[in-house]
Parts: sequence; C-alpha cells; structure tokens
Amino acid sequence: MKLPDNEPRLGQVLGDWRLASSRDPQFRAKVWSRIETEAAARSWPEFVRRHAFWVAGTLALAAAVGALAGTGRARSKTEADRRALAAGYVHALDPRWMLSR
Repeated sequence: MKLPDNEPRLGQVLGDWRLASSRDPQFRAKVWSRIETEAAARSWPEFVRRHAFWVAGTLALAAAVGALAGTGRARSKTEADRRALAAGYVHALDPRWMLSR
C-alpha cells in the first residue's frame, strides 16, 4: 500500500515532533518518599488481607501435616503404653514374679 504524495512522511513528522516537559528536581526524592511511606504503612493484618489465598493455603497445609504427624505419634505412643500395660499385667499374674517380691 502506497501513501498518497500529499501526506507527510512519518520520519519527517517524528523528526519534527518534540515533547516539552518541565523537569522536577525533586522527582526522585518524591518517589522514594512514597515508597518508604507505603512500606511503613503495611502491617500484618494488611499483608494477610492482600495475600489471603496463600496464607489460608499455608495454614491448611500446616494443619494437615500437623494432624498426620500427631496421629502417627499418638498411635506409636498408644501401642507402647499398651505393651507396657500388658507386660505389667502378665508379670503381676505370673507366680514366679510374685514369689520374688
């Protein structure tokens, strides 16, 4: 597709175009001030609200791992207690052990 001859060339238009903006000498200081203000204003409740999905997922995962680990330890402790009680009961009934007391 060819541009019409009476249209100015894009290069010429871009070459003539100038952006006139005023420079703010305090720009960098203002940016850092806003960054520090935002960082100081954040609190734990705000962090939790902003990251609610990840916080909830982490808490659910921690609860599940804790429940599984606790169940395993409880089962092994119950089994050890059961064996100790059974051994104590058998020793209490054994006449050989009764004589040695």
